Amino acid sequence: MKKVKTLVAIATFAFASVSLAQPGTTVGSGSGQPGGVVSIPIGYLGTGSGVVGVQMDVNFDNTNLTANIGSCGGTLGGANITCTDNGTFIRLIGFDGALNEIPSGSLGTIDFTIGGGVVPPASFPITVSGELYGDNVGAGVAPSGTVNGQVDAVAISPIYTSTPVAGTAIDLGQILQGGTNPSSSIDIDNTGDPGTDLTGTCSIAAPFSITGGTAAFNVAENAASDHTVTFECDASTAPGMYTQALSCTHNGSNMSPATYDVDCEVLAAAAAGDQNPANGTALNIVVAPGGSANASVTFTEIGGQGVDITDLNCAVTPGVGFAVTSPGAFPATVPAAGSLPVIVTFTDPGDGSATPGSLDCTYTDGAGAQAVSYPLSFIIRAVNVPSMNMIGYLVLTLGLGLLGFWSLRRKA
Repeated sequence: MKKVKTLVAIATFAFASVSLAQPGTTVGSGSGQPGGVVSIPIGYLGTGSGVVGVQMDVNFDNTNLTANIGSCGGTLGGANITCTDNGTFIRLIGFDGALNEIPSGSLGTIDFTIGGGVVPPASFPITVSGELYGDNVGAGVAPSGTVNGQVDAVAISPIYTSTPVAGTAIDLGQILQGGTNPSSSIDIDNTGDPGTDLTGTCSIAAPFSITGGTAAFNVAENAASDHTVTFECDASTAPGMYTQALSCTHNGSNMSPATYDVDCEVLAAAAAGDQNPANGTALNIVVAPGGSANASVTFTEIGGQGVDITDLNCAVTPGVGFAVTSPGAFPATVPAAGSLPVIVTFTDPGDGSATPGSLDCTYTDGAGAQAVSYPLSFIIRAVNVPSMNMIGYLVLTLGLGLLGFWSLRRKA
């Protein structure tokens, strides 16, 4: 036995005299929200140190942190790593039974749950103490130093998102002054941390306004439905081009206020469509017995604001013998600055049943709904035929003229 002890002593001395790398431990850091879990990795630097066994304590604040060692330990090289929770610290022990050096690598991960009552921001150190490193002859190896870590508790926060996204330009288009207010909307959602509420309010300057009491919002994270903010342009305002920013301030962790450029163009109300002849003018059609003839009313859009005459409908009432023959179908449209003749034809029925009537037309233009009416009447007039006496007189006159002309030529 004495001889064996001597050999061990010699071996220890010889090993210690060799310059080797010193082992060390690194502890990671991480952050999370109260009630959340933060995984902290424990790393080992041992390659070249000759260390075959390690032991260390990982200390933590067990008042604000709860440790879970389910992911701690395992194997590193040929060493088995075990982790034991001792309340205020986790003890890690690793040993290679074949006395081979434990290489650098991971000793496992410790999951820390941050207490729900922690008020962010707050930091909790994760430190290493009681480090023991041994070589293959049982000698201790001094550590090179330890890098400690920490768990940071951070505030939870909502996140503002919307459809369309913030920064989008929203065009409400052109409207006639005095017409219907055009409107649009945005949908606001909260894609932030669980348990958070996104609160805020939206505003926009005249001639725009937010309708339906939708300016203020309170949206829970991952809510079943978004919050819709509806806004409109006031059509009663003076003609012109208008642009204002829809601004939504909120408690989210991003881009407050969120803004959207909204514009609309208010056009001057178009003048009423013009008619030729004027409304109320009597239309009298003269025809030969059994014949037909036309009269017309021309409708012209004179607004000049890109507003058409629409829904033009014309009909004869009661007026036997009268009919609207052009255009071929109603309702008709008169484009801006364009014109359209409406033709009424009277045909003598030949049996004396013809009666006067009226041409009645309705339409819509820039000034709204319009109605015009034209009295219709007719005259059936026979064509004058020259009498036989008149024909004889004309023939005699022509003959005398020719005779006189012939006489003059003979004298010449």
